[in-house]
Amino acid sequence: MERVARFPQPTPPDAPLILVVDDDQHGREGLVEFLVACGYRVIQAADGPEALAKVKQRQPSVVLLDLALPRIDGWHVAQTIRRELALPGTRLVALSGLDYPNELARAVECGCDLVLPKPCNPARLLETIKAITSPPHAM
Repeated sequence: MERVARFPQPTPPDAPLILVVDDDQHGREGLVEFLVACGYRVIQAADGPEALAKVKQRQPSVVLLDLALPRIDGWHVAQTIRRELALPGTRLVALSGLDYPNELARAVECGCDLVLPKPCNPARLLETIKAITSPPHAM
C-alpha cells in the first residue's frame, strides 16, 4: 500500500492563542507542536520577562506557565499578569513538576486558574484547554 503524505490543516485565524512558557526547550517545543497539531495558534517564551512581554503584546487566551523559570519565576509572572496587566479573559494554567502542596496553592494565590502536574497527560491538557476556551453555553 502506498503512503500518502498528510499535510497539516492550516490553523484557523480565530483559534485560541496559547502562550507556552517553559525554560526547557525540548519540552516547550514538543508542547507547541502538539498544540499546533490540535488546531491552536501558539507562541512561546523561555523565561519570565519574555512571557510578560508576549502577554502584553499578544494577549493570549491561555498561558501554560512553568513555575520554575529563570530570571522571573512563574508565580511572579502570574501575579503580574493578574494585578498589573489586568487581563481577566486570559486563563493561566500552571504546569509544575513540583509536588509540594504549599507551592501549588501559592500558584492559585498568585492568580493561576488551574495547576496541572508535569509531565502533563496530553489528553487531560487538551481537555482542560478546550474547557477553559469554550464560550459559555447559551440557555
